[in-house]
Amino acid sequence: MAIRERVAPAGLDEVSKAIIEQLQQDGRRSYASIAAAVGLSEAAVRQRQRVDDVRRQIDAGAREDADRGERVRKLVDARGTAV
Repeated sequence: MAIRERVAPAGLDEVSKAIIEQLQQDGRRSYASIAAAVGLSEAAVRQRQRVDDVRRQIDAGAREDADRGERVRKLVDARGTAV
């Protein structure tokens, strides 16, 4: 069984990487436990999680918009005129 290398996404600060590392060890850890391990308050860890959730939602919405735009472009190209 191969061991997968755990790599944090680029562009994260050291604290975010430390939070990710804690979650990779145990994805069900409490905010309090993570906060103690990385040296932040529980509220700060919660806030970082909320910001990450919003970023993921924005990224997902942008991908959906791009997909929708591509479908419209293909439809216009197929018909030769705007819808």
